Amino acid sequence: MKTIKITPLLVVIFFFQISSLAQTPAKDAKASTADAQTINEIDAILKQNASDDQPETSSEVINRPMTRKEIKKLNVSDYSKIVSDTAYDDYSVVQRNYMPKSSRLQVKTGITTVTNDVFYTNIGLNLSAIYNFTETWGIGLNAALLNSTRNSDAQNIRDVQSVNIENLVTLKNSYGASVYFSPFYGKWSLLNKRILPFELYFTGGLAQITNQDGAVSSAVSGGLGQLVSLSRSSAFDVNIQWLFYSTKNINNQDQNNNSMLLTVGYSVFWPKPDYR
Repeated sequence: MKTIKITPLLVVIFFFQISSLAQTPAKDAKASTADAQTINEIDAILKQNASDDQPETSSEVINRPMTRKEIKKLNVSDYSKIVSDTAYDDYSVVQRNYMPKSSRLQVKTGITTVTNDVFYTNIGLNLSAIYNFTETWGIGLNAALLNSTRNSDAQNIRDVQSVNIENLVTLKNSYGASVYFSPFYGKWSLLNKRILPFELYFTGGLAQITNQDGAVSSAVSGGLGQLVSLSRSSAFDVNIQWLFYSTKNINNQDQNNNSMLLTVGYSVFWPKPDYR
């Protein structure tokens, strides 16, 4: 009787153990599935954060307003891909200079006049030859040949007021060499019908001047100007050159003087550009 009572108990215990062992792998499988899902979710979040930190590529077209920081991080080679309903007022993009100057000779001619001479009217021809090493730097030679005549104020002082004006000094011509520095370029809109590329430049150098009495002396020059490109090999040019010098007057006395020349001219560039 005891054997019969013990055997069913052992059978129950045996099946209970088997059922427990069968449930354990199932639970482990469920736990493993949950852990794998959690790891995948974490990986997805990390990848999303990493992609947010990366600069946007040139293949994307940006259709949303961007902050200044986002635009600085933008890694594109063609800014035409930036499309937005919001204007980027802080950014004016000029991708390249329309008229390249590097390794090109510039020949310029124009009409020049002295703007700060009170008693003489000086007008003449200005000639320049400039070699541009880069888009920014160049060196050139220039000459100004002027025709000087007394104006009505000088005639009035001499004839009416009987004041001797023969000792007044005026510029007859100048020859010099200058360094050209072009730090800025951009574009104009002409009546919303045409785009005019332009650039600003500064000059500095030395010159030799001759006054109306033939006295020769040295001068220091400085100036600024603007080129407006008409084509890839020609430009309209307007510039101001200021000459500072000491020269002899008719009484052989040293006299400090300065002359500001305003020149309006036309520039041609050689050779024809074969790049850009």
